[in-house]
Amino acid sequence: MKEADCDVTVACTSERDICYVSKLPDDRILFDGAKDNGEKEFDFIMKLLKTGNYDVLFPVGELSTEFVTNYEEEFGKYAKLACTTKAAYAFAGNKQMTYEIILWQFKAGNGTN
Repeated sequence: MKEADCDVTVACTSERDICYVSKLPDDRILFDGAKDNGEKEFDFIMKLLKTGNYDVLFPVGELSTEFVTNYEEEFGKYAKLACTTKAAYAFAGNKQMTYEIILWQFKAGNGTN
């Protein structure tokens, strides 16, 4: 993101988080990451997005991507989301579907012997 000349702000739950200690972010925000079904996190992110200072919301990692896709409609009103849709994320996480696609590819001759 920095190579694309973007300002980068990271939201972390600890000063020991990798994103917090990185030299790359322009701004670092600490917030209470207490688990409350995501209500605090949702309110926190919405407050930031509504300022109009953010163009892209880019979740990093499985948990943050799942969280963002659960609120893609709400977050998407204020910023572009740099992740897949909730439906595609759920599809990709479906191990049975993954198995069936691989099996279909193998039977079609696209797999290795």
